[in-house]
Amino acid sequence: MTSGLLGAKQASWWQNLNRAEQVVAALIALMPLTWVVGAKQLPLLLGIGLAVYEIRRHGTLQLKRPGWMVGAVVAFGVYRFLSETLWGEPLSPSGLLSLLNTWVLPGFLLWYFQSRDIRVRPEIVAWSCLVLVGEMLLLWAGIHFVLGEPAYAPPLSLFGLLLGKGEQFFPGGGIGNFLHPYWPNDRVFGLARFGFFFGYPESFAVVMGFIALLFLDRKLPAQPLLLGACLFLLVLSGTRSAWLALPLVLAVRTWFTAGQVGGRALPLALVALVSFIALSVPPVTELVLDTVHQTAQATDKFRPDSSEVRGRIYTRTLERLGDEWLFGHGVPGPTVLPRYKPAALGTHSFVLGTLLYRSGAVGTALFVLYWLALAGWLYRTRAGRPPCALLAMLYISLVLLTKDFEVTEMLVLVLVALLREREAVDG
Repeated sequence: MTSGLLGAKQASWWQNLNRAEQVVAALIALMPLTWVVGAKQLPLLLGIGLAVYEIRRHGTLQLKRPGWMVGAVVAFGVYRFLSETLWGEPLSPSGLLSLLNTWVLPGFLLWYFQSRDIRVRPEIVAWSCLVLVGEMLLLWAGIHFVLGEPAYAPPLSLFGLLLGKGEQFFPGGGIGNFLHPYWPNDRVFGLARFGFFFGYPESFAVVMGFIALLFLDRKLPAQPLLLGACLFLLVLSGTRSAWLALPLVLAVRTWFTAGQVGGRALPLALVALVSFIALSVPPVTELVLDTVHQTAQATDKFRPDSSEVRGRIYTRTLERLGDEWLFGHGVPGPTVLPRYKPAALGTHSFVLGTLLYRSGAVGTALFVLYWLALAGWLYRTRAGRPPCALLAMLYISLVLLTKDFEVTEMLVLVLVALLREREAVDG
């Protein structure tokens, strides 16, 4: 009898969700399954699924005229693709898939959400993320305590098998088609670094920072314990930029949520926008990087080679910005370490590397237009949105100083665009 009542309550809870909430809740809670299939291809699968669903149901996608946000993000993705191709990167199916999954299809998803005013209540996402955090803790416990964090050869995802990817994984060679939950030879506090279901540890750190901010906005049971779990997982990522960025974002949150959030939404939006613009100016970027390097000396002992190599990359990248300032260098430059391709100029930073060095003034302008348009839309539709919506933009802006922009960051932003109460009305 008790199990029957419990099942009825669960069914009732699920039925009270709208279709978008059901899809989002299932995708988050079933992230391990998506990872096995091929998490990097999630935008492609979502785009195809939405198109088929809408056409079968309505005969058309029923999309409104796209705004600046959609146009800018798609234009930036196409610009990056053409730039890499013209500067010598071979045209390949993987390059086309990367363009679609990172820029074009997320732009389509944002266009669809805007056109149909799709909303997902923040508490639904929070409860789904609670399940995801539990899954990651269980996976870590099994790998750490049961298996002892052994070295292993990462297997291919199902999508990787379908693409016929037969090569073995090697550092710097891409991870999108492999199941690589942790890095046994890269350790922090004596523990292996983890990326779980999100590829690289740095991308996983972006997800955990967002979840921590979301948990702060919701009244969940045992909230201090949940936040502690988020911080523990963030430590496992070994991402020092995230360790430094999250306290800054939390300080901003405390400042602007001390009074009524709604009345201070504009300053919060301005903080998010100004942070990105200011950090995109080369002299300011160099100053910030120097400050971060000095502040992070206490953590450098965990991965001392990383700070030294990154310092060389950033310094030499700054020196070469003026060579192709208008259209950028297109592709990464020479390596700062002989015979180690990943340590190339124009890498390890989206702001300094991908934007300023590889994309130049034209590409940077396109991305800044997208960033401003996204922040502006979040502000205009701020009624019913949690504070973590704009704070996530600030957090990602800071982390992108020392990592590249990947599918994971875009998916977090797409999720942020959905977070809104059903009954909220734009001001």
